[in-house]
Amino acid sequence: MFELIRLSLAFFTLTVAGSVSAIEDPTEPPERTSVQRAQTMDWPKLQSILFGEQRRFALLSDQLLAEGDEGAGFEVVKIFERGVVVRMQGEIRRLSLNGAKIHKEVK
Repeated sequence: MFELIRLSLAFFTLTVAGSVSAIEDPTEPPERTSVQRAQTMDWPKLQSILFGEQRRFALLSDQLLAEGDEGAGFEVVKIFERGVVVRMQGEIRRLSLNGAKIHKEVK
Protein backbone atom coordinates (compact mmCIF):
# COMPACT_ATOMS: atom_id res chain seq x y z
CA MET A 1 0.00 0.00 0.00
CA PHE A 2 2.78 2.42 0.94
CA GLU A 3 4.55 1.65 -2.37
CA LEU A 4 1.35 2.43 -4.33
CA ILE A 5 0.95 5.78 -2.55
CA ARG A 6 4.59 6.64 -3.16
CA LEU A 7 4.32 5.79 -6.89
CA SER A 8 1.08 7.78 -7.20
CA LEU A 9 2.71 10.77 -5.50
CA ALA A 10 5.77 10.53 -7.79
CA PHE A 11 3.56 10.32 -10.90
CA PHE A 12 1.46 13.29 -9.72
CA THR A 13 4.60 15.34 -9.03
CA LEU A 14 6.03 14.63 -12.51
CA THR A 15 2.71 15.41 -14.19
CA VAL A 16 2.26 18.74 -12.36
CA ALA A 17 5.91 19.75 -12.82
CA GLY A 18 5.73 18.97 -16.54
CA SER A 19 2.62 21.07 -17.05
CA VAL A 20 3.86 24.06 -15.04
CA SER A 21 7.13 24.62 -16.89
CA ALA A 22 8.70 23.06 -19.93
CA ILE A 23 11.95 21.23 -19.44
CA GLU A 24 14.77 23.15 -21.11
CA ASP A 25 16.79 21.36 -23.75
CA PRO A 26 20.49 21.81 -22.89
CA THR A 27 21.44 21.31 -26.55
CA GLU A 28 19.20 24.16 -27.77
CA PRO A 29 21.17 27.32 -28.64
CA PRO A 30 20.49 30.40 -26.50
CA GLU A 31 18.14 33.14 -27.73
CA ARG A 32 19.75 35.32 -30.40
CA THR A 33 20.43 38.97 -29.72
CA SER A 34 19.48 41.64 -32.26
CA VAL A 35 23.16 41.97 -33.23
CA GLN A 36 23.40 38.24 -33.95
CA ARG A 37 20.15 38.34 -35.97
CA ALA A 38 21.47 41.27 -38.02
CA GLN A 39 24.70 39.39 -38.74
CA THR A 40 22.87 36.28 -39.97
CA MET A 41 20.28 38.09 -42.14
CA ASP A 42 20.87 38.13 -45.87
CA TRP A 43 21.29 41.87 -46.36
CA PRO A 44 21.01 43.22 -49.91
CA LYS A 45 24.21 43.85 -51.85
CA LEU A 46 24.82 47.47 -52.88
CA GLN A 47 26.04 47.39 -56.47
CA SER A 48 25.72 50.97 -57.68
CA ILE A 49 24.27 54.40 -56.90
CA LEU A 50 22.73 56.84 -59.38
CA PHE A 51 22.89 60.22 -57.70
CA GLY A 52 21.46 63.49 -59.04
CA GLU A 53 20.09 66.71 -57.63
CA GLN A 54 16.48 65.59 -57.92
CA ARG A 55 16.65 61.82 -58.30
CA ARG A 56 18.54 59.15 -56.39
CA PHE A 57 18.51 55.44 -57.13
CA ALA A 58 20.43 52.49 -55.77
CA LEU A 59 21.04 49.15 -57.41
CA LEU A 60 20.57 46.69 -54.58
CA SER A 61 20.80 42.95 -55.32
CA ASP A 62 19.89 43.54 -58.98
CA GLN A 63 16.91 45.81 -58.13
CA LEU A 64 16.88 49.51 -59.07
CA LEU A 65 15.18 51.28 -56.15
CA ALA A 66 14.52 54.85 -54.95
CA GLU A 67 14.14 56.11 -51.39
CA GLY A 68 11.01 54.60 -49.82
CA ASP A 69 10.91 51.66 -52.24
CA GLU A 70 10.78 48.10 -50.99
CA GLY A 71 12.94 45.31 -52.32
CA ALA A 72 12.99 41.62 -51.47
CA GLY A 73 12.36 41.84 -47.72
CA PHE A 74 13.92 45.26 -47.15
CA GLU A 75 13.09 48.97 -47.50
CA VAL A 76 15.35 51.73 -48.83
CA VAL A 77 15.33 54.43 -46.14
CA LYS A 78 17.88 56.94 -47.50
CA ILE A 79 20.31 57.12 -50.42
CA PHE A 80 23.57 59.04 -50.01
CA GLU A 81 26.33 59.65 -52.52
CA ARG A 82 28.46 56.81 -51.14
CA GLY A 83 25.99 54.61 -49.29
CA VAL A 84 22.41 53.52 -48.67
CA VAL A 85 20.45 53.06 -45.44
CA VAL A 86 18.11 50.05 -45.51
CA ARG A 87 15.64 48.59 -43.00
CA MET A 88 15.14 44.85 -42.83
CA GLN A 89 13.09 42.98 -40.21
CA GLY A 90 13.17 46.00 -37.89
CA GLU A 91 16.95 46.37 -38.13
CA ILE A 92 18.60 49.35 -39.85
CA ARG A 93 21.97 49.20 -41.58
CA ARG A 94 24.04 51.54 -43.75
CA LEU A 95 25.49 49.80 -46.78
CA SER A 96 28.68 51.27 -48.24
CA LEU A 97 29.84 51.12 -51.80
CA ASN A 98 33.13 49.27 -51.29
CA GLY A 99 34.22 49.66 -54.90
CA ALA A 100 30.75 49.86 -56.47
CA LYS A 101 30.08 52.56 -59.01
CA ILE A 102 28.70 56.07 -58.41
CA HIS A 103 26.90 57.60 -61.37
CA LYS A 104 26.36 61.34 -61.08
CA GLU A 105 23.77 63.08 -63.17
CA VAL A 106 25.31 65.25 -65.86
CA LYS A 107 23.54 68.49 -66.80
